[in-house]
Amino acid sequence: MDLRDYLQLLLRRRIVLVVAVVVGVAIAYSATDRTSRYETSATLLVSPERFSLETEGSNISFDRIAVIDRLLFTYSRMIKSDRVGIGAAELLNLERSPQSIIGSVSAEVVNGTQLLRITGTDTNPATARDITNAVAQSFIDAVNSPSDTPTEEGGNIPGGVPVSIFEAAAVPSQPLSTGLLGNVLLGAVFGLLVAAGVCIAVDALDVTVRSVHDAEHRLGVPVLGTVPVLRNPSQLLNRTRAEMRQAARASEPEPSGPAPPTADGDAAEERARA
Repeated sequence: MDLRDYLQLLLRRRIVLVVAVVVGVAIAYSATDRTSRYETSATLLVSPERFSLETEGSNISFDRIAVIDRLLFTYSRMIKSDRVGIGAAELLNLERSPQSIIGSVSAEVVNGTQLLRITGTDTNPATARDITNAVAQSFIDAVNSPSDTPTEEGGNIPGGVPVSIFEAAAVPSQPLSTGLLGNVLLGAVFGLLVAAGVCIAVDALDVTVRSVHDAEHRLGVPVLGTVPVLRNPSQLLNRTRAEMRQAARASEPEPSGPAPPTADGDAAEERARA
């Protein structure tokens, strides 16, 4: 089959294609979460003051840079800890579990910097801001607080590398995109492709000869003639009988000689004799 045959096949099955597209759109629409969600971010600055950055000429030692990068990566994982979640829950005083609070935020390192970005998401814009700032403050308190381990000189081991809020989270003004339009388009395309594939597969498995082209293609010989489809056999039979009677009348010979006398002709002849 060439491209034209495929197009004709799909046109014959256009109702199936339309139904498949509608079903795909309906599934994508129902499966998409259409709840409006708001996102905001807070930025933390990590200040490694306790690191003695040795220099070689004008370059900072690569070992020290690797240590700082590892420290930032560690901090980004510590933000998702239960300890930070418990501290954020105490600061918020909301009826939400620490796990729920931590589950609504994410943390990442800003590439090439000493900044950590904490991103919070919630259905309420003000709640998203409050959660993000509470997690940031809880993490700062946990990192900057002194350790419980005592030192030989007396006192406790100081806290980790100081962290401070560089930019607090603000109330977001616009909700996040739900991706409804994209999902609906993907559902329509997926339904169309599936329906087209099924139609082509069913047609390929069907051995019924539907046209002269199919007969020539399957048998490998040219078609010499075709028999028309009898959609109404009785009507065709009546028409054939009428045509046969008309042909029989046309084939009858015409009568020769004078025409037989009629009543009008006899009356005219009597008047002429009188």
